[in-house]
Amino acid sequence: AVVSTQSTWGVKNRYSGARYNTTLQRDSLLMNYKTFQDFLSCLHVAASEVNHQPSRDEIFEGLMMVYSGETPDMSTPSKDVATRTAQGVKLLGAGVVKVLHSCKDAKESQTLDLHACSLTQVPDAVYSLMKTSHIIHCNLSGNLITKISHRFGTSFKHITTLNLSSNRLSSIPKEVIKCFQLQSVDISNNSFVVFPTIL
Repeated sequence: AVVSTQSTWGVKNRYSGARYNTTLQRDSLLMNYKTFQDFLSCLHVAASEVNHQPSRDEIFEGLMMVYSGETPDMSTPSKDVATRTAQGVKLLGAGVVKVLHSCKDAKESQTLDLHACSLTQVPDAVYSLMKTSHIIHCNLSGNLITKISHRFGTSFKHITTLNLSSNRLSSIPKEVIKCFQLQSVDISNNSFVVFPTIL
């Protein structure tokens, strides 16, 4: 009876462990999906770069299919949609790769260069990737950025130069004051009505 009880306990334990591992895998997968969604919301695909501008839902579905190893259906009548989606995924994929490569290089060079990456804002994943890095120079110029996250000040508090030129900014968050070593900021060619008081 004792052996039987121990055996049953062992089975329950293995079952619980398997269920726990499945939960971890599912949570990890959801985190990756959220990362895709974050990048998707931060990257801009110009209509002129594809034959027909795909919708965000189409592109996201395409990204998920690529992530899961599936192939988009290229059969009629969905062929045009699949083609647009594939073009959008290709452009967005190139944008994601460019940002990730820049983050990787920044860990050694201490310069985060994200200029001309078609960003509408800095992805949260960038802050997570850079949280242990000592970034001194940050270049976000030539994008379509409309706002800077409050996380910027705490994530890049060691920067001495910040280039925000040629974006669509109209304000700068007060958290930038946490960049206590900041010496030079370029905010030219933006949408500021008045000079930011935080600077």
